[in-house]
Amino acid sequence: MFVVIIVIVLVLNIFATGLIVSPLRADAVDQARGAAAQLRLPVVAGLVQFKLLLLLQIAANIGVFAVGLAALIEFFILLFVKRVYLVIESGSHLFTRVG
Repeated sequence: MFVVIIVIVLVLNIFATGLIVSPLRADAVDQARGAAAQLRLPVVAGLVQFKLLLLLQIAANIGVFAVGLAALIEFFILLFVKRVYLVIESGSHLFTRVG
């Protein structure tokens, strides 16, 4: 997709600058150059939008990774706390006499 956009932009630039010698009449060439100039802006805007969306997707993935990492750290901390709690509880139950 990215390569196709680059090729389109290059072709539009070449055609708009007049590097292609055309057998068309001068007014047709001027019309084609005007059309190429008008098409250049939406193509560049689409490319910028594509880059921006890619950047936002990467930022969202980093955010999801950060939240997942924080949750994993919290899970291991709670696991350690639960182990300590069970050791204390089982120790107190061993020395408690019933009856």
